[in-house]
Amino acid sequence: MNFPNMVNNNIVNSVIFLLGGIAVLIFGINLMSDSLRAVAGKRFRVLIEKSTNSLIKGVIVGMLVTAIIHSSAGVTALTIGLVRAGLMTFPQSVGIILGANIGTTFTGILASIDIGKYSVIFIFVGFVGTLFKNKKIKSAGLAITGFGLLFLGLQFMSTSVKNLFSNDILKNIMASMGGNNWYSPALGFGFGTVVTFIMQSSTAFMLVLQEIYAAGIIPIKGAIPMMLGANVGTTFTALIASAGSDKEAKKTGMVHVLFNVITVIPFLILLTPFSLLMEWIEKIIFKPNSDGSLKHPAFTVALSNAIQNILATLMMLGFVKQLIWLASKIVGAKTTNSKEELKFDDSLIKEPELALAFVKKVLGSCMNNVYEYFSLTKSLLYTNVKNASDESAQLELIIDNFEKRTHDYLIKISASGVSSEDALQISVFSDHNKDLERIGDHFNNLVDFFLEIYSQRQSISDIELQELEDMFTKIGVMLENVIKSFSSSQKELVMSNFSIEPEIDKLEKQYKLAHIERMKHAKVITKLDENYSEILANLERIADHLTNISQAINEPREIYQIEG
Repeated sequence: MNFPNMVNNNIVNSVIFLLGGIAVLIFGINLMSDSLRAVAGKRFRVLIEKSTNSLIKGVIVGMLVTAIIHSSAGVTALTIGLVRAGLMTFPQSVGIILGANIGTTFTGILASIDIGKYSVIFIFVGFVGTLFKNKKIKSAGLAITGFGLLFLGLQFMSTSVKNLFSNDILKNIMASMGGNNWYSPALGFGFGTVVTFIMQSSTAFMLVLQEIYAAGIIPIKGAIPMMLGANVGTTFTALIASAGSDKEAKKTGMVHVLFNVITVIPFLILLTPFSLLMEWIEKIIFKPNSDGSLKHPAFTVALSNAIQNILATLMMLGFVKQLIWLASKIVGAKTTNSKEELKFDDSLIKEPELALAFVKKVLGSCMNNVYEYFSLTKSLLYTNVKNASDESAQLELIIDNFEKRTHDYLIKISASGVSSEDALQISVFSDHNKDLERIGDHFNNLVDFFLEIYSQRQSISDIELQELEDMFTKIGVMLENVIKSFSSSQKELVMSNFSIEPEIDKLEKQYKLAHIERMKHAKVITKLDENYSEILANLERIADHLTNISQAINEPREIYQIEG
């Protein structure tokens, strides 16, 4: 598709069509990236999380995911989000960041293939896909539409670039950045950095650069510094994504910056030999036409970008530890607390699945605090634990704080607009949150009862101790089943809780009656005797709340009456 009658040599018209082409191009890239993430976003997140046990595996996964969604910035932001959510550690994220730099070159290679004449067909096919009600088909249609818009934007730019730079003034400006003067590489590098920062997309800038080179406006030696500048300019996206987050996430963003800045230096120093190499490859692989023009000029820039990023990644694989050390030095060491504190990051809310994954980690941490509360309470059966009152108060405060902040966070996620599946998850997590807070309240009551006994120098009788041990043992099993099932997503682990809870109900009634019989004959009534029925009731209610959590883990759709 050509636009010879629509674009003439008039600079104003050429600028309008160039900017319009860039806008269509960026819109197409973003639409394609966002839609592909909507189709397989959860799979991408799980894939990235599971790739962190190996640096090489992380590089490969980072490369593949970036190649699929056509956005290294998107993958970098997603990785930073996982670190912010505590689902990935800073060192684990490094492989993904390195791989994303290779994957981002795929779009340029794809765009250099001459399939732009089919752009309207892609847009039409994608539009048809958007007419379906199925969300995945609709998202796939939008992705195909974005793919077509990408090439349509390139066609707009192709014609406007040639016309725009036919102007002597603009041609001289570009020549000063892409020429053989000693300062030309610095100007080109700065141009690539600044424009990429403004566009917030190294992929979009590289596609523009490919069109400029294809139009014969600059040589490959002039294009390479601009390409290297784009690699640095795109790092600002990572810095923005990590701004306001904890130090671990900031380190992840810093690794992206350091990697790109450090690895462009050798290529700037070896600019001449690298340019000669690419010219040689260009002539060998793509033999010039009879008139001397190149057959696939845009591919040369795309290939240069791919080679540079592949070599840069291979070079840095041997210095990953040093890269991590340097990023840690610049950002600062991670602060640690005696109790785990998780940062509720509002920036994750725009990715509901990621935000809910974070909430799951928060609830898992809260369950661990509840188990610690259980252990403290059970230990008071045998002895007056030193600082038990302070420890109990701290655990109660932490659990209450978790409950309030998690409740508010789930409301924000819900208000952001979520799928029916995410809405179900929000309901489940909301009820887990309330149950855990109430379990904490019951343990607080129990600690107060036991401390009151010790404050009056009284003890627990052997028969009462045996009864309470029976109750605590069964509750401990239920609590362990819940924690293991919740963290591993293995529903079968909570199945035994449904038979344990009735046993606890039965024991509560049995021990209350036995206690009443003992009270008839007791001459001395201790503080434990006065509160024994309440102690048993608190333990029975804890079992009820653990059963609620177990049921929601096992059959959430049945609990909330949602069809599968």
